[in-house]
Amino acid sequence: MASARQSPSGWPTRPPRRPSRAAAAVEEIRRYAAESLGLPDNRSYTAYADLQRPAAVWNVFATPELSLELKTCATGAGCAGYRGYFRARRRRGDGRRTGGRRLRRERRAVPAYSTLGWFDDPLLNTFIYAPDVELARLVFHELSHQVVYARDDTVFNESFATAVEREGVRRWLAATATSASGRPGPLHDAAG
Repeated sequence: MASARQSPSGWPTRPPRRPSRAAAAVEEIRRYAAESLGLPDNRSYTAYADLQRPAAVWNVFATPELSLELKTCATGAGCAGYRGYFRARRRRGDGRRTGGRRLRRERRAVPAYSTLGWFDDPLLNTFIYAPDVELARLVFHELSHQVVYARDDTVFNESFATAVEREGVRRWLAATATSASGRPGPLHDAAG
C-alpha cells in the first residue's frame, strides 16, 4: 500500500481513503452549505483536479520592517495583502524593496483558493484527503468569497470568510452530531 504524502498544511495529498469517499463527504458539505448557510449551490467542488504539486498556490506576504501594512496590487484583481504564485520557488524582487524601503517577506503554501465564482472551483489533491471537518472549514470559507468580496480589502474579505467558516463548522458539527446519534451532540448543547 502506498504511503500518504503530506501537503504543507499537514493533510495527506494521497489517499488514506478513496477519492469517491472524499468526494461524497464534500457533496454532503456542499449541500449543508447551500441549505443551511445560504452559500452558493453551484458547480464548485464537484470536479476533481490533481495539480501534481503539494499546494494550490504559494502566497508571498511582504511588509516594511516593523509594520503590519500588507499590500500588493495586480491588474484586474485589485490590491491584496499577498501575491500568489503557482510555483514555490522564490520570485526575483518580490518582497525585497518597494520605494527604497527594505521589506520583510514570508511565503506560505495554500491548499485552496476561490475564483470568486468566475469559474467552478475544483476539488484539489491538496485538500481532498483532509479530515471531514477540515474539508467543511475549507469549503465554507472559499464559498463565502463567492458571496461577498470587497475589492482592495484583504482584511475584510478574509475576516468575513473566516467568520462564515467558523460559524458554519460549529453548526455543521452540531447538525452532523445530531443526525448521527438522533439527539443533539455536545457542541449543540454548548451552543444553546
